[in-house]
Amino acid sequence: MLSLVPENFGTRKGGKHMITTYEMAYVEVLAILKNYLKEEEFNKIPKEKIDFFEKHKDRNYIFNLNNELPIEKQSISEKANAILVILYRDYFANEFQKLLLKQVIEKNDEITQKKIEKNSIKDIESYNTIFKNKKNIDNIENKGHYLIKIEKEKWYKKIINNIKKFLNIN
Repeated sequence: MLSLVPENFGTRKGGKHMITTYEMAYVEVLAILKNYLKEEEFNKIPKEKIDFFEKHKDRNYIFNLNNELPIEKQSISEKANAILVILYRDYFANEFQKLLLKQVIEKNDEITQKKIEKNSIKDIESYNTIFKNKKNIDNIENKGHYLIKIEKEKWYKKIINNIKKFLNIN
């Protein structure tokens, strides 16, 4: 039986990230299922699921499948990858494979959570840096270095001052 879980589960080859909708992912899933599964394996997936994918797929999206490459080397979206993993788990995997898959998914969730926390820490550090710089400016003012506020002379005062200058009045 063909394994639908790629070696690079959770990653995307090619470095090109685009926003993929589920409708686009259904196109990718259908292409992979139809090109990589034998008929008997394809028939293990309930017809209702296949019909759902067919009904809701993006009809304008063209997925370029390279039949010469193994499934592990195909560049598919993360959403399509996730759908394929679920199909594999539900219709093809034995109990041991399901257990391994559960461990991989839990580890991926843990890694994702750490990335989220790391990004949150970076955001907090950026926030603190901004306010630290503001405190530095405040400290400069407190050390006797003051910023000079330049006031622009009002238009009517300019006219009065010019008249006074013309008439030599202080």
